[in-house]
Amino acid sequence: ALFSETFDTGPGRFVEGQWDSAAKAYVMPTSGIAAWGGFAVPGKESVTISFRMKPIDEVPGIQILVWSDKLADNGRIVINGLKKGEWKEIKIKATQLRIGPSGDGQSIDTVNNIKIFQLNSAPGSRALFDDFEIRE
Repeated sequence: ALFSETFDTGPGRFVEGQWDSAAKAYVMPTSGIAAWGGFAVPGKESVTISFRMKPIDEVPGIQILVWSDKLADNGRIVINGLKKGEWKEIKIKATQLRIGPSGDGQSIDTVNNIKIFQLNSAPGSRALFDDFEIRE
C-alpha cells in the first residue's frame, strides 16, 4: 500500500470525525471526514482507493472528493447502495475521480487529499469508516 489507515490506534491523518476506540474505526458525521496532505500519488489507472463503510444510521450514499491544485477543481464520484448496519467495501480507481460539477470532466492528476461526505442522510447521521488504502 502507498498509504493506509486502519484506525486501530487512533484517527491517523483523518480529521472532522471521531475515533471510536471500541469499534477501532472512524465515525463519519453528516458533514464528512477528510485527510489533507498525508499522501501524494499520481492519478493513474493503476492506482486504487479502497475503504469500508458501515452506516450506523440511514446513510444511503456518499460523495468522494479529491482536490487538484493543477486543475483547480475537485475530482468526484458518488457511491450509493449503503445499508444501515452493513459493512460495504468501496474500491475505486483514481481515474474515476473526474472534475466538474457532475464529475464528467477529465480525471484528476494527483491524489494528495480526500474528503468523503454523506449524501441524502438526515442531520446527525453517522457511519463507521475503516481500512482506508491507496494502492498501485
